Amino acid sequence: MIASFLCVYLAFASDVVVLDSKTHDEVIANGPTMVKYYSPNCGHCRNMAPTYEEIATYFAPQKEKITIAEIDCLKESKVCDKASVRGYPTIKYYTSPTDSEDYEEQRDFDSFAEYISNKLGLFYRPKPSKVLTLNASTFNETVLDPTKNVLVAFTAPWCGHCKRLKPEMDRASTAFKENDNVLFAVIDAEENGDFCKQFEVNGYPTLKFFPAYREGDEERIIEQKAEEEKKKKEEEEKKKEEEKQKAAEPTVNPDDTNEQLDTPVEEEEENAETPRVLMTKKGANWIETFRGDRTASALVFWMNEHSGTYKTPEGGVEEMAGYEEEMTECIVDLVHAVTKTPLPAPVEKQEQEQPAETETPSETEATEEPKEEKKETPAAKTVPPPSVQDALKTVEEKIPNILNKFTAASYRRYVDALQKKGLSWIQNEAARLRRVLENGKMTVEKQTELTIRMNVLEMFHLSE
Repeated sequence: MIASFLCVYLAFASDVVVLDSKTHDEVIANGPTMVKYYSPNCGHCRNMAPTYEEIATYFAPQKEKITIAEIDCLKESKVCDKASVRGYPTIKYYTSPTDSEDYEEQRDFDSFAEYISNKLGLFYRPKPSKVLTLNASTFNETVLDPTKNVLVAFTAPWCGHCKRLKPEMDRASTAFKENDNVLFAVIDAEENGDFCKQFEVNGYPTLKFFPAYREGDEERIIEQKAEEEKKKKEEEEKKKEEEKQKAAEPTVNPDDTNEQLDTPVEEEEENAETPRVLMTKKGANWIETFRGDRTASALVFWMNEHSGTYKTPEGGVEEMAGYEEEMTECIVDLVHAVTKTPLPAPVEKQEQEQPAETETPSETEATEEPKEEKKETPAAKTVPPPSVQDALKTVEEKIPNILNKFTAASYRRYVDALQKKGLSWIQNEAARLRRVLENGKMTVEKQTELTIRMNVLEMFHLSE
């Protein structure tokens, strides 16, 4: 009952005006109008829907000056064709039914608000930056917080690249909400030079990622230390062996030979990609250097990968949120185990079982008319599914590797549902959530939750 009421409320509590073939021209004729032409099947449309709702609410007090509207092009295809809509979403700003321009700015809140404000002659103050400015005194409290994933830019005031990075970090930071536990920060590495030396800052800007604490970090630290000790011991033994061989070699007088005696020194391989660990009173923080484009989009997607979030640069949710490639095989194996359905044999195994090639016929045999034989398509090779117990064990081993806690919980939830309610319930629930998402009228948080659940559910299927 409560869930039904919530769906109805979300569907109607909107400041976006819904247009159709009858009201499209009529609304535009009343004054400046921004129209979003969309398809409910379009992922980009669903991603920007919450931001568009926010914009409509922000300008609701100005409804005498501007109308924020949308139209479903699947239902009103003729209207969209007349408006020369070639892709989704297409956003147009109208001053009259015959005077319009395409909106081609970024699809984040500030870009929309600034664009519309400029059109209306209003002043718009952008949202304050979420990028934190740190110093030696405040660094540890923020960056070494075990609950936060923090990307820190080490900069210098004279650095041109640092100045260009600032607006990109500002934009990237606005994509994340407080409960995402993602922070962007900057520190002047010249003013705090002595403090920043420990982080191996060799140029500006240098971006370092300090992830939140994860269960099992202690074990990973022990493994890393053991590996480092082993490597150190091997290097020491190698060095001793080289010195021993060098001492055993006869001394050669350079005047008695024309050969070059200088042995080139082997350069030490740079291992910058390997994260290192910083031990703190709060636990262990793995430090990884950011390597990639310094654009807002690249920063957001990099943070998604390393923090377990699913944000788009505009603050929406990624269409594939919840999909974990590492889980694909073990979930499908579990589905086959529960439904007692054979699995397709591995490709390598099928190839090995192909019959050997026949010998080339002789010239005499080649002149004879070959008999027409009906070729039967060989049946697809299959193998028995694993036991439910073994399949469950593999799934449970992989779930802890999922960074997003809600996603991990969703996999556990639907693994249990598969065993208790069956595969048909899983498939029906995935279809139901897809219909709810196509409605598009919901908060980003709700959209993220439903998208994760839907994509996790769609991982449960039989191999073809």
